[in-house]
Amino acid sequence: MKNNLPENLIPMGEIIKPHGIKGELKVFLYNRESETLKKGVSIWFYSNNSYCSYKLISVRGSLGNSIMKIEQIENIDQVKRLAKKQFFISRNDFATIRDDSFYLNDLIGFNVFDNKNINYGKIIDIINLPANDVMIFMYKNKEIMIPIVDDFIELFDFENKLIQVKKIEMFLNL
Repeated sequence: MKNNLPENLIPMGEIIKPHGIKGELKVFLYNRESETLKKGVSIWFYSNNSYCSYKLISVRGSLGNSIMKIEQIENIDQVKRLAKKQFFISRNDFATIRDDSFYLNDLIGFNVFDNKNINYGKIIDIINLPANDVMIFMYKNKEIMIPIVDDFIELFDFENKLIQVKKIEMFLNL
């Protein structure tokens, strides 16, 4: 277990409950298609006002039923202490991707604009739904959700950290 907190911790999922009696954890992954969970990566937990990490030994299972094994967790009682806790991975541990690709969590903090260059707020979260991914931002104290699909997204500008949205009025109830 390490306590040197890295920068850019990204929430990856949540521990659901123990799996068996030998310290395996049944987990819910926020992005079931993520390839970031690989042997040796550090899994971070927040508990008692501090972060601690464990090395991932293995992950297996189907999309809806993933099972993890992490170092120093050897029995069901140790897993129970982690149950219902969110776990994180450092953004630095993500695999390098092609220049024309990006990780969805990289959009958090981008400004949302329309085609008239009006700023509607910053993206505060991205969620993965079965049909498509959705970005969330606050507008006039209201949480606005917009699907990340070609019908609504005009432009991703990574240099200026902005997203241009088409038909934004549909989502704002103007």
